[in-house]
Amino acid sequence: EDNIGLEKGRVIIQQDFDNLENELQETRTQVAKLQRKQSGQNNKIALTRFRINDLEQIIKEIQARHQADKKSLLDAIYELKIN
Repeated sequence: EDNIGLEKGRVIIQQDFDNLENELQETRTQVAKLQRKQSGQNNKIALTRFRINDLEQIIKEIQARHQADKKSLLDAIYELKIN
């Protein structure tokens, strides 16, 4: 028989059951696609954070070098004034 019995006298026709299974599979497929997309977004976010950290480190190094150059210049000016 093409019917699957349920309690309280309700029945689901096999075709309806198959349709529900198909919808469930389509939903699972959509969820999997969204998870892959989210994973890709997470990877982009992680890469962006890495780049930001890298740029922050470069800025710190430039600032340190600038301070060292500034001190060297001031020391040279001081030496010229003494002599």
